[in-house]
Amino acid sequence: MTVPSKKKFSTILDNLLVSSQHQKTFFLYLFLMVMAITLILTVNREVFISIPNEGRLLANDIIAPLDVRYTDVKRTQELIAIQKDKVADVVVFYKDAQKDISEKFQLALEVLSGVYAQVQSMELSQIRDSSENILNVMRNSLSRDSLALLTTDILFHLKNLKKNEFEQLKDVSTRLFESVAHRKITAQNIEAYLSALPAQISAHGKSASFNVVCLALLESCIHINAYVDAEATNKAKEEAVLGILPVVREIKKGELILPKGELVTSELVAISKALNKSVRKRLVASFLGFLILSVAVAVLLLIYAKHYEQSVLLTIDKFKVLALLLVSCLAVLRILFITASSFKQPLLLLLFHPLPTFTLLSTVLLSYKMALFLVMVITAFSFLMGITVPVSLGLMIASVAGIFSWSLSTTSSSMRKQVILTAFKMSVIGAVVILALILTDLETHGPLYFKQTFLMFLVALGNGLLTGILSNGIVPFVENIFSFATTSRLFELADLSHPLLKRLQEEAPGTYQHSIAVAALAEAAATAIKADALLTKTAAYYHDIGKVKRPNFFTENQSGENRHDNVSPYMSSLILIGHVRDSIDLGREYGLPENVLSVMGQHHGTTLISYFFQEAKQLAVDGGEVAEERFRYPGPKPQSKEAAILMLADSVEAAARTLQQHTYSKCENLVHKIVEHKLKDENQLDESDLTLKDIEKIESVFVRSLTSMYHARIDYPGKLSNQGGAEEGEKKADASNDN
Repeated sequence: MTVPSKKKFSTILDNLLVSSQHQKTFFLYLFLMVMAITLILTVNREVFISIPNEGRLLANDIIAPLDVRYTDVKRTQELIAIQKDKVADVVVFYKDAQKDISEKFQLALEVLSGVYAQVQSMELSQIRDSSENILNVMRNSLSRDSLALLTTDILFHLKNLKKNEFEQLKDVSTRLFESVAHRKITAQNIEAYLSALPAQISAHGKSASFNVVCLALLESCIHINAYVDAEATNKAKEEAVLGILPVVREIKKGELILPKGELVTSELVAISKALNKSVRKRLVASFLGFLILSVAVAVLLLIYAKHYEQSVLLTIDKFKVLALLLVSCLAVLRILFITASSFKQPLLLLLFHPLPTFTLLSTVLLSYKMALFLVMVITAFSFLMGITVPVSLGLMIASVAGIFSWSLSTTSSSMRKQVILTAFKMSVIGAVVILALILTDLETHGPLYFKQTFLMFLVALGNGLLTGILSNGIVPFVENIFSFATTSRLFELADLSHPLLKRLQEEAPGTYQHSIAVAALAEAAATAIKADALLTKTAAYYHDIGKVKRPNFFTENQSGENRHDNVSPYMSSLILIGHVRDSIDLGREYGLPENVLSVMGQHHGTTLISYFFQEAKQLAVDGGEVAEERFRYPGPKPQSKEAAILMLADSVEAAARTLQQHTYSKCENLVHKIVEHKLKDENQLDESDLTLKDIEKIESVFVRSLTSMYHARIDYPGKLSNQGGAEEGEKKADASNDN
């Protein structure tokens, strides 16, 4: 499953014109750009609260960073406790407890009746003397739970009761016992039942002896018959609180939760935790949302670049610069917005707002088309950050105006002057637009706000000054770091009045004319296959500048004598090979950018200088071997489409000059032969990412361009000016190609 997905992704990048050797790097930078944008937009969106320790004094005010609803745990627990207290204990009878105490009561009543009959027949003195015997009889008859009746006083009180009173006592005690015995008597409530008995007995208005005997009988028979079922009770309490909802309180964003110096309570700790939990959820949601948005922007960027600015996809360094500009601008904007908000100084945001600066940088370093895209993206993101409409919209309009101003005049003056001029225009337009937008809503702010508005106007002008200074300072730095020339820099280098080109024209005029012709061919071919035409043309202008050191050793500068006739093939080879290194050194001396030098250094690849190689073989003593590497350019082979185009254009133009007739068919045959030789015989194009379809287009463009450049004159009878076969031209072409 992994391989097909990789192939599919590679196909997508191929369709986007991304070089196969740079696809992994391209995807890495694209991924990093998306993640960086997502993090920048997400970071500091909400602020976590430092959770204080309960019981300590608060060091700083705690202000809610966002609206939050939190559960008041303390109040919720209080309501739960109240509800649980309302639930009665679940009391359960002991097994057979009611039956047992009823039987014990009946037994006690029978024993008491027997004793009553016995003491009624005895005198008080007899009772006193026989009390111990009577009590022993009762002790043997009563259960252990009813031994409370076994007192001498009970015997005397029974003696005092008349027959009808004793009968009433049995009736009253039975009714009182039955009223209590069927109830659940536990260790927790038995004292309450027993303490109520004296009053209940006295209510019948009997004698003291009646009350004493009745109370003793009941107390000896009323016992614990039930217990509290803890498990069932807890279950009942839990069921009772199921309907209780948590107490939810709401705090608004910006609300002072607790001022500094106050004692930290458990409620404040709960609020802080709730706020941080909400912040965490919001951050996760924001991150996912901004990630989707960033991916969408990346997709739009790729689609836009493919249709309007393919050099961003073709040149990995340009894409790096684009990603760096976008991410840096958003990062600066985020930091600036946080700082301005913290110090409550909105003018800081306007003064240092990075949009104009990064707009100008992207225009200079990339193109005005990419700058337009970045302006729209950054403006949209600035709205998401919460930057006010007048500032965002005003600077956006100013930036767009600056882009168009640059695009209309970028080649009319030096880059530094043009940057300053464009920055000034942007500052004026931005200040005017911001002023206009604020004035449309001036009634909302009142007359005092007019002073602030005028100050913002001046600050907007200051932003333009900073834009010009920063842009002029940053552009050379970026060019050096990423080793590529900006569009403006390439336009400057493509000016034929450049000192190095003027020197080439004066010291090696044939090479100069050759370079001009090669540049025309290369530019047309690069345009046809959607490569970087400006870079290709510029590199073509300078690709042979090293020939100024020994101009007469190159055929295009020779008027008669061939200097190579006087030196060995090995020396000739060294001179030809050396012109590539001389070109690089001279170009670096004149400050040519590295991407131009790179294309220049690859225009011969590792081709063999066949003319002098064959000559060396012929001169070899006794057929000795000749080291081929001494007659081969050191390379590298063309690593880009632009370098490959320059190689082909250089060879084709040199060979075309040797043709005596430049008919369409002869040019077509010549071009095809040279391209086939470079492609198949020497394998010079296999690292350049050129496709067969690209090569077909290049051949077609070369043929059309050559027939236009060397259009045939009318061949009048008897004139020899335009006669001659292609064979001779092709033979000369072999030697010319070695240059």
